[in-house]
Amino acid sequence: MDNQVLVIGCTHAGLQAAQDLANVGLRVNLVESTPFIGSDQKFNLPEHLINTLLLEVLKDSRIKVWTNTDINQISRTNSGYQIQLQQHPRYIDLSRCTACGDCVNVCPVTIPGTDLKAIHFGGQPDCTVIEKEGISPCTNACPAGIHVQGYVALINQGRFKEAYHLIYDALPFPSVCGRVCNHYCEQACNRSRLDDPVNLMALKRYVADWAYNHQEEVWEGGKRVPDHQPQASGEKVAVIGAGPAGLTAARDLVRRGHLVTVFDNHPTAGGMMRVGIPPHRLPYQQLDWEIEQILSEGVDLRLNTWVDDIPALLENGFDAVLIATGAHLAMKVPIEGADHPDNWLSLEFLKKVCLGEKISLEGRKVIVLGGGDVAMDAARVAVRLGTSDVKVVCRGMRASFTEVSEAEEEGVEIIRGRVFQRIIIESGNINGVECLEAEIGEVVDGKRQFKELKDTEHLIEGDLVIWALGQRPDFSFLPPDNQISVQANKGIESNNQLMTTMDGVFTAGDVHRGTTFFVVDAVGDGHRAANSIHSFLTGQPGADLIQSRQESTLSLAEMQSRLKTRKSARLERLAIPCLDVEDRVNNFKEVDLGLLEKDALLESGRCLACGPCSECMACVEVCETGAINFDQIISSSIIEVKAVISDQNALLREDLEGLILYTSSDPMAGSAAAFEVIKGLETAPAALGIGLRHTSGTGTKTGLILCQCGGEISNIVNTTALCNEALDWPEIDYTHELAYSCTAEAAEELKQIIKEQHLGKMVLAACSCCSLDQVCYSCTYQRLRCKDNLGIFDSLKPLAELEFINIREQCAWAHRQSKKKATDAARNLIRAALGRKPVIPADLPEKPSHPIKVLVIGKGASAGACLKSLTSLGLAAESLEVLSGDVVRSGAKFRVQGLVNEIQADCLVLAPGSGAELDHISGFLKLNNQSLLISRERLELDTLDFGMALCPLGLDPDISGKAAAARIFAWVSRTFSQDQPRSAVVDWQRCRGCGTCQDICGYGIPEIIQDERGTYAVINPFLCQDCGICTAHCPSGAIAPATHTSSELNEILEMILN
Repeated sequence: MDNQVLVIGCTHAGLQAAQDLANVGLRVNLVESTPFIGSDQKFNLPEHLINTLLLEVLKDSRIKVWTNTDINQISRTNSGYQIQLQQHPRYIDLSRCTACGDCVNVCPVTIPGTDLKAIHFGGQPDCTVIEKEGISPCTNACPAGIHVQGYVALINQGRFKEAYHLIYDALPFPSVCGRVCNHYCEQACNRSRLDDPVNLMALKRYVADWAYNHQEEVWEGGKRVPDHQPQASGEKVAVIGAGPAGLTAARDLVRRGHLVTVFDNHPTAGGMMRVGIPPHRLPYQQLDWEIEQILSEGVDLRLNTWVDDIPALLENGFDAVLIATGAHLAMKVPIEGADHPDNWLSLEFLKKVCLGEKISLEGRKVIVLGGGDVAMDAARVAVRLGTSDVKVVCRGMRASFTEVSEAEEEGVEIIRGRVFQRIIIESGNINGVECLEAEIGEVVDGKRQFKELKDTEHLIEGDLVIWALGQRPDFSFLPPDNQISVQANKGIESNNQLMTTMDGVFTAGDVHRGTTFFVVDAVGDGHRAANSIHSFLTGQPGADLIQSRQESTLSLAEMQSRLKTRKSARLERLAIPCLDVEDRVNNFKEVDLGLLEKDALLESGRCLACGPCSECMACVEVCETGAINFDQIISSSIIEVKAVISDQNALLREDLEGLILYTSSDPMAGSAAAFEVIKGLETAPAALGIGLRHTSGTGTKTGLILCQCGGEISNIVNTTALCNEALDWPEIDYTHELAYSCTAEAAEELKQIIKEQHLGKMVLAACSCCSLDQVCYSCTYQRLRCKDNLGIFDSLKPLAELEFINIREQCAWAHRQSKKKATDAARNLIRAALGRKPVIPADLPEKPSHPIKVLVIGKGASAGACLKSLTSLGLAAESLEVLSGDVVRSGAKFRVQGLVNEIQADCLVLAPGSGAELDHISGFLKLNNQSLLISRERLELDTLDFGMALCPLGLDPDISGKAAAARIFAWVSRTFSQDQPRSAVVDWQRCRGCGTCQDICGYGIPEIIQDERGTYAVINPFLCQDCGICTAHCPSGAIAPATHTSSELNEILEMILN
């Protein structure tokens, strides 16, 4: 374990502690429980400095920032502490997000009680975060895996096309499940705990109807064309059954590159959806259109085909088989008279009607035996076929309330609590059904109990009986040798992967379950089966379709609070309008009419946004870099550290010895805490190692890379034309365009280009302004990430000399109204960059030969604490309580005239005891008889660029003194450990030693020396700020800035002009 430190909490104090520790060479783990550092803290800094501070922390390779992270446990070890961290997902890949904001623009969800979208920005790192408290209950309940809250949110914004695509991606039959679904989602809806659930089925139907009426808008040409053609696997799959399970699996498998053939013995596809659901409930033209979309993706459909030799399929080229034949056999009770020809089976009856066979029941008295949805379908169809006498007889009613209510409106008589005894036949015709009354009991083991009542026999008159007591699968096509086992009174036997007892043969849907469930259940089975078949064919583990994701939970108080923030929150659930009875009983017009657009908008507004992210996938669709990642999960890490610094309010445990706590968010409190760590770890000043950064590459060519920035640049600057034009420039050997330059993939591509093209210099025209290892007020997280990816912050220089130019803000954004001006400006910047050459001091000074000396001025109680602390850190320190003369800075040293001798020091600490004393000291701060441009406010803010520190008033003197000592120690370490400092450079042969640079430098860095070469100025490159003021004022032109000499300026101008 190296010298690692844990800092808990991104207050100003925590950030300062992390920086101080990193500056002395320690590795810091900075833990923040929120997705952004410093976003919820108060800083006594201007906003631009706050951003700079945060970016400095993020760019420092010695600081690992753990955002969205909780500390589960801290335990003592022999050498320090063991920390268990739990990092929560932000669902955004920080290495890919470009902060374009497209995802925020399309997000349909506003977090209740805020103005923030479910995906939003919030600070640094300047990337988005997705707020997900868990998966919404409605989505979690859907067997098909529909992102329910997602399509509701999209509907609420009128984005019906996107809503349809979201539904269709999981459910190929929105029109069906928008009409005949048991809507598990509504049963799970949190809104039902307040009043009534959101009418999700009606909303789904609205979107399905809208899509059918806008086919050209939904799919180009009205038919779905796959977004991308998957690579063909060569594996062939046979699917037996063109119902919801079989067609769903077929679509999934085709999308994974397999060849799929679907066989069905009916003349039309759809299974029970098409031959079991009557047209007054489901318009077949919409179902047929949805099936067409599946076939358009490459599914081969063969109708009127009975398959009864499954082994032969495997022997004749198919690599896997899926049995999804449904449950099409209706059942009846073997009572007396049940074999009379006027005993009809419900499914056969409905199939004939659904397939268009003409049947008349005029004058017949129909008795439907059963109480489920199929019984209601049979009864209502009978009414439409001409009879006015229809009775539904059952023990208990299981059909939906709506179906029962509408049947009764149509004249169907419902007789509950009956047990069938026998079918009465007189003169060869059915006369009725003899029944016993039954008493309804409790539910035991999931089954309703009934008790027959003795001596209650009675006759229910009728001449036609339709049996609707349930369905079962037909197994007659299975191999006769029991190779595919069937569970007694159930469906085909399978393992957890839905594979039957025959290798390579799978099963799904009602034939697997053994009875009829709902379409959405069959679709879910289809997804599972396709996943298992794909795994079987490829040998790869299948995706976890039943993920154990945490479901979002809302308390009653939270729900009531959300009600107050939503526009249509108090609206009652909207009922579905239907045709008047007289307009529907004599035909097969669809009875339920669906919602109007205004109703859909209102009903969708009742959603409480439980996620709050709805997983509508709109952000995924617009993110060009693929930064959205919903597969992120909670991750755990264990780290070992030597010391722990914590905000007392964020500490997990207070009973551990050795923890360093700070109780104030003041940055000085953080520095004081850092002092304790530095002292405890006996850290040596990092100023002892000074060396030049070297270049590892040997290329000689020059390359130009233009970043399109996802259109932010290329939509205005003609990057393609510049790329082509630059190839004719003599200075350019290679050009290339990138969609984005700030991603990890782009960095790898650029490194590969440098190697393959043998580049010694690369100009990257993107959004970064310079190749300096620094943060300025206009810097962004993405710019720093781009530099970091390309090695700007590494100990070694990148593979080639890198020049960054900002053609986004300075060209594309500055000339939005003129593409020509923007392109011309970009050309000039690129030409200028080609003329730039870095200036590096020929000889860097060795490490200071003398110990770093610190002078502490002032009579405050913090002065003593600071002196003691500085000494404990190995720095030479001297105290001066009262100033008797000016403090000047010259030759990179502070010089104070004492009573006897001049005192010189490398660093200065001000430790006043009062505000009056601080003002008194400030008055003596001079620079060659000119007042230092340092206000009291500036002193109190930060003076480390000058090698100065202030023990601020109002803090505990011990904390103040230790903090100043830590800051001085960190400044020394940081300043004298630079590998390649950027500094103004003096040409001693041209310098006259006039001292102008000394007089003008605001930092007191230049020094006039005399040696065998003469009298000339020298500038300490480690302390120079490279501000350029000395260059501008030097009368002999002997000083050049780090960026370029005068001759190079001329060369840059020539590049632009030519």
